[in-house]
Amino acid sequence: MENVPNIPGIEIPFNWAQVLERGTYFPWHRKKVPKNLPKYNIAGPRVYRWVLRRGEEISSVYIGQSEKFEKRLRDYRRPNPYDCDVQAAMRECEAGGGRVELQFLDLGTGSFRINGKLISHTSLSNHDVRMMMESTAIVTARVEGVKLLNHVRDNALVKVMVDLFKQYPETFGPMTAQKKALFEARVAHMIEN
Repeated sequence: MENVPNIPGIEIPFNWAQVLERGTYFPWHRKKVPKNLPKYNIAGPRVYRWVLRRGEEISSVYIGQSEKFEKRLRDYRRPNPYDCDVQAAMRECEAGGGRVELQFLDLGTGSFRINGKLISHTSLSNHDVRMMMESTAIVTARVEGVKLLNHVRDNALVKVMVDLFKQYPETFGPMTAQKKALFEARVAHMIEN
């Protein structure tokens, strides 16, 4: 893709900032927001991710977006069938000695533009901008090989290959999670190059 003429190079700075409480780690997914915390620190439109860590290593992430993050945050603290897989992964991470961090996408100041228009934190009030940033963050994580807790649709090429394996097991052998992961990694590599 580097030698293709007339295609602009677009770089989106994905900086994630851990959401701290008084400068230290806080289990936002389990505890209520402290009453003395200024509401703007946690409220409003956000693109966010939950980072599940084992030591310094990131074991998995969940990426999302919300118009009113303070309300969305409450959903993670109570049983919720929509988030049950994410909640289970959070509990498992902590039971194994890991921790769950909340991070917000930090777009920086003046570093990201689309057709000359500045995309900044205030742009996140637009649903389409949040969805674009969430989707781009998910694609970036997949290309980087980060394990995602999101339920994302398969790449069309991967889907065709998986369907072929299922349709002709006598030729290709059974479809396994390992084979699917290899397809995804190969397709991600093709996209990068």
